Amino acid sequence: MKPLHLLLLLAILSLPVSACRRQRDKTDNPTDAAKAAAPEPLDLAKLNAKIREYTEAFGKPPASLQEMVDKKFLPRLPEPPAGRTLVYDAQKMQAQLQ
Repeated sequence: MKPLHLLLLLAILSLPVSACRRQRDKTDNPTDAAKAAAPEPLDLAKLNAKIREYTEAFGKPPASLQEMVDKKFLPRLPEPPAGRTLVYDAQKMQAQLQ
């Protein structure tokens, strides 16, 4: 009976170690982590579609893009390309680059 207990104890103790090893393997690649953290490029067509979707859902356009983030319609404020500015016009319900 003692060998069975010893085997069972070893099996139980090895579970957390193998689970940690698998988790570490998933996060070891720095390029994967950088890709996940990097914002996707600004797509004005998608952004304007989200503005229309928000307007349909709430019956009025958002006062700002931050309002869309606050209400979970956008994960974060879009980042314009270098040297450009993202401008939102609530009356036209449209975002554009300047």
